Amino acid sequence: VRNFRELEHAIKTGQAVTFHYLNRSKEERHRRIFPKKLFRRKEATYCRAFDARRKEYRAFRLDRMNELKIDLRGKHI
Repeated sequence: VRNFRELEHAIKTGQAVTFHYLNRSKEERHRRIFPKKLFRRKEATYCRAFDARRKEYRAFRLDRMNELKIDLRGKHI
């Protein structure tokens, strides 16, 4: 699954990641999250994470994430 290893690494090290996310309305938005766990539901793999912009926990589908990068600006406390 695309981005799985990078997210797994970010979870272990407490690092944030940034990426472009394609939502259900086919709109692409830049996101910065602090991943907490990976899980599967039916055919899709998701990442449960704290969304820095919305200030809440959300679930993101890995197949909708593009240009994922580890964010080196700091760790989540």
